[in-house]
Parts: sequence; structure tokens; C-alpha cells
Amino acid sequence: MTAVVSVRPPENGLLVERIVSLGRREVVFRADEAVAEKLDALVARLSDVGVDAVEGGEIDLGWDSIRFDDRDGVLIATTKDGHDTRRTRRRDDVTQLLWTLSARDRVARLARLEASTPTHWHDSLYMTVDILRTDRVLECRRVDIGASTQWFIGGEPFDEKLVDQLAGDIARCVELFKFRPEAAAVLGLPVGYVGVVDKEHGVIEARDPKDAVVFSER
Repeated sequence: MTAVVSVRPPENGLLVERIVSLGRREVVFRADEAVAEKLDALVARLSDVGVDAVEGGEIDLGWDSIRFDDRDGVLIATTKDGHDTRRTRRRDDVTQLLWTLSARDRVARLARLEASTPTHWHDSLYMTVDILRTDRVLECRRVDIGASTQWFIGGEPFDEKLVDQLAGDIARCVELFKFRPEAAAVLGLPVGYVGVVDKEHGVIEARDPKDAVVFSER
């Protein structure tokens, strides 16, 4: 069995740096060398759309926002630290953001979807009690609950009571990233889809709203 995407973000490698003029300021972008191509694509995109970077300004990219913070007169692209569930600590690099977006896009392509569906780190999810602190295979479902959609995270086989009776804990998606980061890759699947996630091998299956398997690495 091989992972369709890496199961954890690269965070101990060499950081590469790109300096780009965005409006009136130059901005330093840093990311792990493992996502250097994604970094290049990001800075090119921001340059093309004419972003005007100002201190404290933010750009929301669907999972997290890039914020431009001043560091001794230098504007740095920062992101939230996904390991901090209190949501107060920030990173002076965009590695986690790029990895998460890339992982979601990869799973969406494997599921034969044109694009991933945004899920933000501060969005809520329902989960079986303490499931994220286990090594169990997870089933992750995006369900239409009327006025909105909701992610449900349970063990395999899935406990239907979690959806029907909301019999679980409410968490934020950032907690999924912290405790089971490999599962963040399924958060780009649309309503009705199911992603199955193994802790060591990442996303191993996706099913469509008719429960047909659209890809499997089992």
C-alpha cells in the first residue's frame, strides 16, 4: 500500500525563500523545500492578480489566511500554526497551508472531481468521542444537514448515529490537522463523498454519494 499523498506536512526540512513585490511592498515567502513548486505557483498567482500587500493585510486561500506581518521592517507572509488548537501561534512560513491545499487537490483529482471544495481550519466538525487520539481507520463524511454542510469523523465501520443523532463531540478542523493530519487531505471532497484514512498510509479510499468507490489504495 502506498500513500496517495504524504501523510504529514514536511516541517523539518530546509526552508526556501522567495521575495516578491506585491503592490508597494516586497514580501518574503518561506516554505519547506518539499513544497517549493507550490510556493512558486502561489507567489506567481498573487503577483498576477495584483495583490497590494500591507502590514496586517490578509488573503484567505480556503484553508488558512496568509497574513503580512512586519518583522523589523521586513514584510513576512505568515500563517496559523496548525499544531496550536488555541489558534494563537503563527508561523513565518506557508508550508502547512501549501501542503494541505496540495493534499486536498490531489485527492479531489483522484476522485475525478474538477476542483476541491473549500474547508477552513476553523470550520466545525462532529466526531466520535476521542476518535482523533486513536490509531483507528477513519471514515470522513461531508453531509448536507439542510442549511449547511457538516463533516462527520468516525471510525470504520462508520457509526450512523453520529450523523443521525449528532452523538459525538464538536471540534474544529484544526484539531483534525493536529492529531490526524493525514485526514486533512479528504477535506476537499464535496457533499455526499466519503474519505477513508489510515494513519500510516493516508487516504486509502474515496466513495461518491452513491457509495461507489472512485479510488482505492487498499
